Amino acid sequence: MAVTYVQPLFIQTASDAGYHEEFDPVNNGMTIGGLIMDSGGDGIDMNTTKVFALGAGDTAGDALGWGQAGVQLGDTIFTDDVDLGHNIITNLNGPPVNPEDAANKAYVDAIAQGLDVHTGVWAKLDSLASWTSTGTGPTHVLTAPSNNVSWNTVDGHLFAATGAGQRVLVDDGTANPDNGVYYVSQLGNGTLFFKLTRAADADQAIALELARGLYVFVNDGTVYENTGWFEQLEVAIIETDDVQFAQFSGAPGLTFDQGLIRSLASVKVDLHTAADATGAGAAGGSSGLEFNVNTATGMLRAAVQTKGAIERGQGVAAAGSLTALAKAALADNDIFTLNDGVNTPTVFEFDKSGSYTPTPGYIPIHISTDTTAAQVADRMRTAINGVTTTLAITADATGLAKIVLTNDAVGTAGNQTITEVLNAGTLTPENMAGGQNAGLLVRVDGTTITIDPATNNLVAASATAAEEAKRVENTYAISAVNLLVGTPVYVSAANTVDKADTDTDVKSRVIGVSRLAVTAPASVEVVTAGVVTAVWAGTGVSGSPYFLANGGGLSASLPAGAKRVIQIGVAKNTNDLHVRLYDFGKKAA
Repeated sequence: MAVTYVQPLFIQTASDAGYHEEFDPVNNGMTIGGLIMDSGGDGIDMNTTKVFALGAGDTAGDALGWGQAGVQLGDTIFTDDVDLGHNIITNLNGPPVNPEDAANKAYVDAIAQGLDVHTGVWAKLDSLASWTSTGTGPTHVLTAPSNNVSWNTVDGHLFAATGAGQRVLVDDGTANPDNGVYYVSQLGNGTLFFKLTRAADADQAIALELARGLYVFVNDGTVYENTGWFEQLEVAIIETDDVQFAQFSGAPGLTFDQGLIRSLASVKVDLHTAADATGAGAAGGSSGLEFNVNTATGMLRAAVQTKGAIERGQGVAAAGSLTALAKAALADNDIFTLNDGVNTPTVFEFDKSGSYTPTPGYIPIHISTDTTAAQVADRMRTAINGVTTTLAITADATGLAKIVLTNDAVGTAGNQTITEVLNAGTLTPENMAGGQNAGLLVRVDGTTITIDPATNNLVAASATAAEEAKRVENTYAISAVNLLVGTPVYVSAANTVDKADTDTDVKSRVIGVSRLAVTAPASVEVVTAGVVTAVWAGTGVSGSPYFLANGGGLSASLPAGAKRVIQIGVAKNTNDLHVRLYDFGKKAA
């Protein structure tokens, strides 16, 4: 029963049942601390008066004061209309589930666009290379290529649990029946494989499931975070009809024209990284830039004159060679060293006997079961190509005794000396040479000037302008053989130049040497007299004559008996060759 006090209030203390205090609520103030109302009573009737100076409630069960901010209401049921006074409800979860649930703006916007909004996903998987798929509909499962735990991470998002809430959008960028919305059904742990199973709300080819207009939002990821995607194809038969998603939100709705590309929410300059040396482009005016084609797909590049002194250089990889010997000519602990210009030089060591213990840190080449030079060469190729992390040099796969070596990167850093320490004989090393940096090249009277990456200064070849001016050269086409700097050449019957050799009279009729390293088919400047620079990387013997070598190239030694002796020139210094051709005829057998 409610009690209304209209007379002075009497309070009896619990410790003295016969004692009470009288307070006049009209004429006297009253302070009550720790007042406990009997739970069996009817409460207090304030008779339209106010309780004021009420502290802000911050714990369950506290009274709320007028105007208190940050109020938390749980499971509140309103029995009448609620007037928000033109204020906004924020952080409303969506999409709605039950018919009378409220909808947020994102959901309403999506419906206005004709989208079927589904619960968002944590990450987007954009490649299904080497994944396997089994089952159909609710039992359709995608299995990762291996049981490695790394597959638990999708676009930078680490999945640490399984279940319906661990959702993933699978879209490999193509029309693929395996695309769709999945959940993580199994984690990879080194034994078990990471697996995805179609989500329950998108495992049927029906309306409001896996159908055109299905929309999901990606909540996390390195690349795809905060992007929205919708399914754009009609799907009648699941696991048979193609499924493909297109990005709906998260990137500017712009058309990207010449020189620009879009990467999700980023705009990038589209550079023509495969531009030729002097080909004509389009547009650009006097800016010094141009597009490779004057269309929306045009890529940006430097503009050069088709017959000018400036070229777009893509860079040239340094090349060299070794010529294997038969096993009988080698010995245990014979070594050679390759240097790619970036990593620590790599030393290779022969094991001829089969019982030799290689030097620690050296790469062994086991040749105990081999006989011919070609067999030894194949062992050398295998050893060289087997060093993948600390040596950026690749050996060819011709199967011949001569091994052609190419640096894996372009640039002058690859121009390095090949050294050898053999008990007898030689592997006839042709040093790694001809490497050129990528970028703009300026040609002045045949001298190539490029940008030194260490100093950003323009640098020229080692020969002086006066020496270069004395050079006699012509340009010829080459057909099938790549040439190194300083390679002797002859004119073939097809009116192209080819690599000279001592094996026949025709091939030994040298007309000059290549001024630069070139890759066939192309043209090459052939120097018939004068200085050619950078033939060696500090290994030439100053003042020594150099001859056409057996098999082609240069050698400081005379060729074998019955071969034509062609002096190509004299080493001007340890790098440069002064071309001066002499034919001494055939050497006695």
